[in-house]
Amino acid sequence: MMDQALVYEGLSGLSLERIYVFPEVDSTNDEAKRRLQGRRSVLVLAERQRRGRGRQGQRWESPPGGLWFSLGFRERNVKNIPLLSLLAGAATAQGLRESGFAARIKWPNDILISDRKVAGILVEMEAEGPGSSIVIGIGINVNIAEEELQKRLGPAGVQVGTLMAIAGHPLDRVAILLQVLQRFFPLWRSWKEGRVEPILQSWKGLSLTLNERVLIIAAGRRIEGTAVGLDHNGALLVRTADGRLQRVTEGHLIHLVL
Repeated sequence: MMDQALVYEGLSGLSLERIYVFPEVDSTNDEAKRRLQGRRSVLVLAERQRRGRGRQGQRWESPPGGLWFSLGFRERNVKNIPLLSLLAGAATAQGLRESGFAARIKWPNDILISDRKVAGILVEMEAEGPGSSIVIGIGINVNIAEEELQKRLGPAGVQVGTLMAIAGHPLDRVAILLQVLQRFFPLWRSWKEGRVEPILQSWKGLSLTLNERVLIIAAGRRIEGTAVGLDHNGALLVRTADGRLQRVTEGHLIHLVL
């Protein structure tokens, strides 16, 4: 069980109204939405999620030993929500790199180390009265047996990994959490102030996708070409063989081997 005293002490300087640590929840995103009622910001951590989920409604098992947490915020004048996915991806990858791992980002926010997915992110928003609730869920495979995780979690074509297997020993989850959140909040302030470039540049500097040949499958469409950049809303720009520039906002991305 994560040491709650260390969590509260380590995160005391961050801009969070309340911090919650649970042994088990259905979903940290759902719990953050509930706990956000009447508050401006919360952090929810759990040792285990019974019904975690990923993008496109995929169920994501969350066994003990990982870092499963959600940040919840209540904001007015919300805009450019898609950029939050890149923001969270950049902060997570930067935090893992500060922890000694060569983490990179596959568009939009899958965190990979040596082609093994070690973390995923889900951003959800609900309009409520004059403002909106924003919940950013982050899951990092830390102290879990890699073979068991691959058996339970690995969909076709995805090789999952854990930090413990990569490092060869168990790691301090609170220290990794703090590294991620220390990178998250400066980018969050940039987003709130409407400053896009710090977020885009942070993401681009860690990207595995830019300048690569890709195939994107979304809503019955297949787009194949070279990923050449991002627009100011975080959409991926893909140059197809006929020279057209396609703007992609969602879909399953595959890196093509030349």
